[in-house]
Amino acid sequence: QYPIIIGACSVAITSAALLAVVSCSVSARTFIAMGLDDALTVSFLVLSLSDLCYVASLLSSGVFSVLWAVEMISNYAVRFGVDPYGAYILTSNVGFLIYPMTMLTTTFLAVARCMCVARPLRFGDLFSTRRCATALAAFVVLTVASYVPVLSNLGVGEAFDPRVNLTRLLVWSSGDRQFVRDVVLGTRDTFLSITSQIIVTACVFVLSFYLRRAQSFRRSSSLAIQRDGTPSSSEAFDGRELRVVQQVTVISSVYVLCNFPKVLVNISGILEPDLKFTKRFQKVYQLIIIIMNLFQVLNCGINITIYYRYNTKFRRFFGGYSQYIIR
Repeated sequence: QYPIIIGACSVAITSAALLAVVSCSVSARTFIAMGLDDALTVSFLVLSLSDLCYVASLLSSGVFSVLWAVEMISNYAVRFGVDPYGAYILTSNVGFLIYPMTMLTTTFLAVARCMCVARPLRFGDLFSTRRCATALAAFVVLTVASYVPVLSNLGVGEAFDPRVNLTRLLVWSSGDRQFVRDVVLGTRDTFLSITSQIIVTACVFVLSFYLRRAQSFRRSSSLAIQRDGTPSSSEAFDGRELRVVQQVTVISSVYVLCNFPKVLVNISGILEPDLKFTKRFQKVYQLIIIIMNLFQVLNCGINITIYYRYNTKFRRFFGGYSQYIIR
């Protein structure tokens, strides 16, 4: 039954990842069409590109996982020229490399907006487009460089596979690979996911407090306008700022919910060292990773609906881009 469960879960995650690839591609294309003339648009573009790269890696690992399930279900009567399980491990590691960029970008967005809301006069001009782009570029370098030690211990080569009784492409790993991976994931992935979860959760509470206060002020202002008929000169600006805060708050809230399984996986890995791909709980670990990936695909794919709901400019350019595609 295990191969059937793996196959069914893999089909589900592959389908979800395919939809997420489309939504992230459309989001990235729309932000480019909007013009990269402000820090918020640049940040959302980088988040969309990071999400796109991640769900593309999940799409690949999902396909290889399905092929691996097919081999197991057929008792290796069906065989492929590439070891599907090895390819699944390789593409999963690419996903492990990329997802911290999504975590860092979401945390950066939440912290930046939180600081601008809490202390607008002090931090309002701090997050310029150039500074934002520089910070995000540094995140990219940090994300890739921190996982290079793990990928450098993986490789692909032709070798005889006794399971299928033929020579095919197999993924190999050095003897130190698991130790290196444990160190990297412990210092990078576990620390980052837990820290990011705490920071973004705190930012959500602060932004939610601001939203409640701003909406209360707007209601009282509307009552005052109805009484004396004098409109507020800052009403349009407040409306735009309110939508920006709502957008970041919802994105951060979805991130907190969908990142929670990853936090649990990382904590479980600390409490139970055998919960790994190469240990005795390998099958359980793979099922847990698939479920975690489903939540992460949801986190990446659902953002387009948030952009469309709260970003008027995105909605306008999205409509034009959709008409262009239809034609």
